[in-house]
Amino acid sequence: MNIYYSEFQEKIMTSQLDIFDVFNRYIGGTFDRRGFCRCPFHSEKTPSFKLFRDNKSFYCFGCGTGGNIINLVSKALNISYFEAMKRLDEDYLLGLFEKQIKTDTRRSKEAAETARKQLRREQLQIKRRENYFKLIDYFKELREMSLNQAVLHDLTFMERLLDKWLLYEKEPFDGIPEDFNADALIYALKSKFINEEVENGERN
Repeated sequence: MNIYYSEFQEKIMTSQLDIFDVFNRYIGGTFDRRGFCRCPFHSEKTPSFKLFRDNKSFYCFGCGTGGNIINLVSKALNISYFEAMKRLDEDYLLGLFEKQIKTDTRRSKEAAETARKQLRREQLQIKRRENYFKLIDYFKELREMSLNQAVLHDLTFMERLLDKWLLYEKEPFDGIPEDFNADALIYALKSKFINEEVENGERN
C-alpha cells in the first residue's frame, strides 16, 4: 500500500508537537539568554541558531538553514521529509499514518463493494434482456397459433407480463423477480398445450 502525506497531516503533526521538545529529543543544545544556541548544522563559535515556539519553526542566521519541525528532524537525522514525518508519528505515537491506512483500507473495500454491485446490476440487466426477448419470441409464436380459449388466455397473460416488464424497465428489480426464468415459464405454458393435444388424441 502506498502511504503518502498531506498538508492536513503536516498541520496536525506540527500543531501537536513542541519544537523545543523535538529539538532536545533529536539534537539537544544549550540556549543563551537571547534564545540562541550553536547551530547543529554548521560549525560556528557565536550562537546563531534560534527556535520559534509561536510558529513552530527554526532558523540559523549563520548558514540560513530553517523550516518547520519536520524539516528540523529531516535535517538532524539526514532523512527525507516523509521519513521524518513517519519518525515523528511513531516516536510521539500520533497515529496519523495508522489512521490513513485504515481510511485507505475502508475506501478500498467501499470501492470493491461498489464495483461488485455495479457488476451485479449489469449481469441482471443482461439476464433481463435475454428473458424479455424470449418472451417476445414466444408471444409472436402464440399469435401465429390457431386461436382458441387457451391461446387467447395465454396471449392475454403474455401481454400483461410484457407490459409489466416494460413498466419496470427503469425501476429497481422488485418489479420482476431477479430469479425469473423465461425458459421455465414458456416450457410450462407449452406443456399445457401438449397435454391438451394428448388428451384430445391429436398426438400419436
